[in-house]
Amino acid sequence: MKTKKLTFGALAFTLIVLCTSFTLYKIIPKADFTINYKSPIENGQYEDVTVGVNTAKSSLGLEIKRVDYYWDGKLIEKVKKSPFGLNFLLENQTPGKHRLGIKITYGGKGYETMRLDDEGFVYQVEIVK
Repeated sequence: MKTKKLTFGALAFTLIVLCTSFTLYKIIPKADFTINYKSPIENGQYEDVTVGVNTAKSSLGLEIKRVDYYWDGKLIEKVKKSPFGLNFLLENQTPGKHRLGIKITYGGKGYETMRLDDEGFVYQVEIVK
């Protein structure tokens, strides 16, 4: 803490300067990202997932740093390089609804590196046959 005395004519003031730093977090809405995947899909086919920044809605400078992919709650891949997509073979899956989870770590100009909230994106993928 710094203290400095200022004098203006007959009046004297003491100015206390507190030096502090803080990080301003910008919370990014999910609409700032585009995510594409296939559903319904069959066993033996490749699920092709793409993740990107929605340039029409996102803030200038927003960048994806990493994308974590989950299948039915289990981490299946961490992608750390652009284009951040995932192509994986669906084999021996029970027909029905499955969960595709996506967590995005992002940053860029004016952004602290953060992860999209704990829930991230969760989509239902229907497997037929």
